Amino acid sequence: MREYIISVITPFHNVDFKMFNCCIHSMLKQTIGFDNIEWIIALHNCDQEHIDYAKKKLSKYENVILKEVNNDSRTPSSPRNVGLDLATSEYVAFLDGDDKFREDALEKIIYYFKKSNSQILVFRREFELEHPDMLALSETVTWDTTREMIIVDMNDSVDNRNYNSFPFFVTNRAFKRDFLNENHIRFDEDIDNAEDCYFNLQTIHLADKMCFLPQLIGYTYYINSKSILSSDKSDEDILHMLRNSTRIIDDALDYGLYVNNIILALGFVMSRYLSEPSVKMETRQIVKETFEPYLKMTTPIPAGRFMEPFRTMMNILPFEILLNTKRFENQSSIQNGYDVLAGILKENENTHFGSRYHFEDILSIRGYQSQVPIESLETYQPMVDAEKSIGDINIYASKKPSWYTKLINGMYMPVSEKQAIGYADAFQNVLKGNNILVFSEADNPIVRFNNGVLGSTISGITLDGYYRKYRYTLSELTRKFVIPREIYYQIDENAEDNPEFEMARKYLFILMSVKNKDVDQIVLFGATDFKNFQDDIYKFLPELIEDIETGKLHKDYGFNDAVKQYLTLHLKRNPKRANELRELYSTKEKVALTDIWKKLKDITLIDDQPTSKNVQECSGIKIDKAMVISEEGIIGTASKEEGCYVLNRDNKFYEFIHYEDNDSQIILSDELKPGDVVRPVITSDAGLYRVPLRFKIKISDIEEGNIIFKDCV
Repeated sequence: MREYIISVITPFHNVDFKMFNCCIHSMLKQTIGFDNIEWIIALHNCDQEHIDYAKKKLSKYENVILKEVNNDSRTPSSPRNVGLDLATSEYVAFLDGDDKFREDALEKIIYYFKKSNSQILVFRREFELEHPDMLALSETVTWDTTREMIIVDMNDSVDNRNYNSFPFFVTNRAFKRDFLNENHIRFDEDIDNAEDCYFNLQTIHLADKMCFLPQLIGYTYYINSKSILSSDKSDEDILHMLRNSTRIIDDALDYGLYVNNIILALGFVMSRYLSEPSVKMETRQIVKETFEPYLKMTTPIPAGRFMEPFRTMMNILPFEILLNTKRFENQSSIQNGYDVLAGILKENENTHFGSRYHFEDILSIRGYQSQVPIESLETYQPMVDAEKSIGDINIYASKKPSWYTKLINGMYMPVSEKQAIGYADAFQNVLKGNNILVFSEADNPIVRFNNGVLGSTISGITLDGYYRKYRYTLSELTRKFVIPREIYYQIDENAEDNPEFEMARKYLFILMSVKNKDVDQIVLFGATDFKNFQDDIYKFLPELIEDIETGKLHKDYGFNDAVKQYLTLHLKRNPKRANELRELYSTKEKVALTDIWKKLKDITLIDDQPTSKNVQECSGIKIDKAMVISEEGIIGTASKEEGCYVLNRDNKFYEFIHYEDNDSQIILSDELKPGDVVRPVITSDAGLYRVPLRFKIKISDIEEGNIIFKDCV
């Protein structure tokens, strides 16, 4: 009986003749010599036409064994087992009927087996696509590709994760036949998905030595539209696959092997089938409850393990489809917004912050949550200081901020260009009157920092953006702001060093407001101090009357030259208005805003603090709650439901701290329920990551994909 150098086992099921001819050609061209190869072809459940074709092509070769195998199996496991039982050579390799070896593959396999004295040899595979736009299920590696050979001795206490984390294919491996036989290793014919993986796990578990060949590309496999990932499965099939998958994972855990990537890969396959709307909700729930404990053990697959975009989907889909059964209850249900998060992380992955927390490796919401901690705004202040005061760049965002906004506690936070434009657009949408008073309870002059970026409050940034984009358009020319930005938002480098400046600005604000009798709309940025606005007007009325009557300030408040020059031009004598106010002061002990401005009809609230619930009306005018706005951007806009807002998710990714029984947990958008009181945690395009807002919101409803919340609490 002739001794062969290596046995090649090929499961064959009605393979396309053209593809099979390429397979045959690759075997005939092997540099080791075709006569030295024992080629066992198991004709598995084939049509007679294909059996006849195989015999016609190969019956003349003594080293080719054509074995018919007929059973109920639909996987290559049983024909491969037949081949293993028939094999006589020292080494065994696997070749599918529609694939091929490179010409020198088997010669090099034998060479490295002898050189390494290993029981398992692992090499590389290239691929061919049936159609150019198909998904390439191709594994890359993190092995050191500068090395010809890597030997892993399983008895040494080394980290073998790089070498056993993706054991899903036998066609890029060869084995010593005695090792397989002595350990009774065969394909489990009850496992009909990932059967290669289960086979390989047994070999890895029992092997003493494996050899990895980073530079040897020995195999070419053909990716066709009839692959396992391209066909739908019934609910029964899915549950059967679920049982097989959990068995594979449980055995790998028992073996003490690295299972992270095995779980994610099997989870991806399961999610491929559960993405079909026809799958029953009962089936989805079973898969979720079964797979969730495993997925909670995982971290995202890093770059270099699978080709993109396949790696991205493996990290995302198991969590977004297997664990997110609610998304299939209603096709218009809200989404968690990973696409927004992914864009933010991608743009900022090379920043100091992104490098520290490995943004390039984050490819799922869960991965983001596990790698990036929740931080307060105070955490960012040193980074912002280094940026604005010293000029450091690329710290937490790849782009320089458009602005810095000043918080009540004196901190400054970055505002992106999109945020600033959003403020201006939203502001323009709420304007109704022709003589508009903008009231902000925490305004400061615009300041310029060393890196050239300006700083102001949200209202200052909003008005500046409005003036730049809208003020001089035809539709806006008829509008007048009673507090000119040349005064209210004048750049003043020394303003914050003057302890009396805040009182002086308050007086100037009231003076410029009261002198205009035609105010018909007030737009509020925050409402806490607005309750005192009427009282402040009455308190200052004697001085106001004097200054309006004379057309000049009754005292020097220390304003800069630009403000003084503007007042000289625009604070003119107005005895008529002064007399109107004098009569009001002499006849009333308290004044209402509608006494000061007879034409006032609208008061609109842009709430920048959790205060809207405290102010419902003023001077008999109902306050129109237009939006919730904060240093992190526009949070909500008015909904149809009175007193409620629609959560604004443009350029922002949200998580929520859910409060229940004094415990808190992080939940996502699609886990919210009406009545929940939550604190939003925001990731924005300005470079703020997982920052809780200063206030909580109460969920009112979830309607057509929108999250509706009530007044901030």
